[in-house]
Amino acid sequence: MALLDPKSLTVDCGRHARQGELVYRPKCLALRFPLIFDVPDDLPDTHHFWLRNLLIDAQNRWKLVRIGFRDKSSAAAVQAEVDLTGAPHGMLVGLIEVAVSALQAVVAWVVPPAEFLVEQASDIWALNVHDDINSRCRTLMKGGD
Repeated sequence: MALLDPKSLTVDCGRHARQGELVYRPKCLALRFPLIFDVPDDLPDTHHFWLRNLLIDAQNRWKLVRIGFRDKSSAAAVQAEVDLTGAPHGMLVGLIEVAVSALQAVVAWVVPPAEFLVEQASDIWALNVHDDINSRCRTLMKGGD
C-alpha cells in the first residue's frame, strides 16, 4: 500500500463509481476493480451480445488488463484485474502506476455502457442491429471487399 495512493483506487465515471482493491497474499499481487456487480440471469440475448462485445473490445484495447465474468455466490459479476504476481520488486513502483492507469481507463470506458446494457428494459430496438452488422461483415469478408 505504500506504493499506491489510496485515492487512485476510486474511479468516478458519471453517475457510477467503482472502488478497486489491492489483493496481496503470499503468492498473489493484483489490482482489481469491479465493472458490473450483478449480471442478471435473464439478461436479454441482445444485451448479452453487446455486453460481451464491449468487454472483448476493452480487452483488446488494454492488453495489460484482464476482463471477465466472475461468479460470486449466485450472481455473475464482471471485473477487471492486473496481476503483478512475480513482478520484480525494483519495478513495482512503475508497474503499479501503469496498472492503475490502465484499470482507471477501463473502468471509465466500460462501466457506463455496461450498466446501461444491464439496467435497461429488453425492448430497445437499436440493440437488435447486431444481426444486420453480422450479415454485412460476413458479406464483405467473403467477397474480399
